[in-house]
Amino acid sequence: MIKKEEVISFVWQHILLLVSLYVMTFGVAACVRSQLGSSVISTIPYVMASAGKMLDYIPGWTIGGYTIMMNAIFVVLQILILRRNFEWVQLFQLAIGFIFGMLIDLNMVLTEWMVSENILVNALVQIAGCTILGFGIAMEVKCGSVTMPGEGISIAIHKVTGWPFPKAKIRVDITLVVLAVMFCFLLLGSWK
Repeated sequence: MIKKEEVISFVWQHILLLVSLYVMTFGVAACVRSQLGSSVISTIPYVMASAGKMLDYIPGWTIGGYTIMMNAIFVVLQILILRRNFEWVQLFQLAIGFIFGMLIDLNMVLTEWMVSENILVNALVQIAGCTILGFGIAMEVKCGSVTMPGEGISIAIHKVTGWPFPKAKIRVDITLVVLAVMFCFLLLGSWK
């Protein structure tokens, strides 16, 4: 029989997860609004959303929409990498990725006022965004719930290759940034 304390703990764990997702996405939106860069997980969605505004053959999705798609791709890649070792409970990453993308779009609307042409203001917004994002990540790790898809792919690579998790994560992050730069040049003709 499930104890009352277990139910309360489960509910609080997932409330903390939702709060941490909101805090993280607010940090992501602030970084984008600074016009000085974005979080690693948002580099490809940012480039694709920018390309979608300029090119007819690229879907005109939001950063959040492209984030949802990228997170779904991460889950599919985990299944392909881990095969029989994939834990099906990790399919909840799809829900977390969807909520994360929707919250990015919400926070992009809520942070429209942060856009500035002043480089000092932009630098302060970038620093604040990175700090907020870091705080949100710490909250997400603390809640101990389902893994975010961006970390899930790193864990899958770690399990298959034997690389330490930090090295697998760094390699995934570098790959995301390199792909974003490539997409930027291929789709937009230059670094934006």
